[in-house]
Amino acid sequence: MSVQAPRKSLTRNQRAELFLEHRGICHICKCQINAARGEAWEVEHVEAREISGRDDWDNLRPAHVACHKVKTASDKKLIAKSNRIRNRNLGIKKPRAMTRWRKFNGEIVFAERSR
Repeated sequence: MSVQAPRKSLTRNQRAELFLEHRGICHICKCQINAARGEAWEVEHVEAREISGRDDWDNLRPAHVACHKVKTASDKKLIAKSNRIRNRNLGIKKPRAMTRWRKFNGEIVFAERSR
């Protein structure tokens, strides 16, 4: 998990401006969002904040709720991978899974604290 400022929320006017700027087209499926008939849409980051850290206007697009959920699910995999790579490069190790085990003769062996 990266340390970053909380996501800024958009005002109603900013959401409307974003919707009109992109002509009401979902940037994921490229279909028209019919907001006049009450079709739900969300503001979506083109490049996930957890990956790029960008929360600026150029990284925001309108998207259908269903399309956004699918993209977020795939983004979670990329975010987890980037966190693993970052932690490995920083020397942060995973906690040991096995802290103790039993030998064949019944003796309990405790794992060393350091890896």
